Amino acid sequence: MRRAVRNWHSVVPHLLERARREAVGGVLDERTDALVRRLRARADVAALLAAPEPWDAAAPVIDVRFDVAGTPLTCSPSSHRSARRSM
Repeated sequence: MRRAVRNWHSVVPHLLERARREAVGGVLDERTDALVRRLRARADVAALLAAPEPWDAAAPVIDVRFDVAGTPLTCSPSSHRSARRSM
């Protein structure tokens, strides 16, 4: 999936922060903890986390941009809200 995410540099910090926020009692369950450790062990993720924060840590949600077989797609929380309203 990593190869398809076009804005990985923005997604990773938010993904890790969300895992931390959603941890029950501040403790990650075994599977989430293993996932977080694997992500943090990646060289690209370690470099992103070591750099000054260019991303908005306060933003509760972000768009995730994909490239699927050469087609750009965006998963946007605002697009989900407007899609639900039109149903």
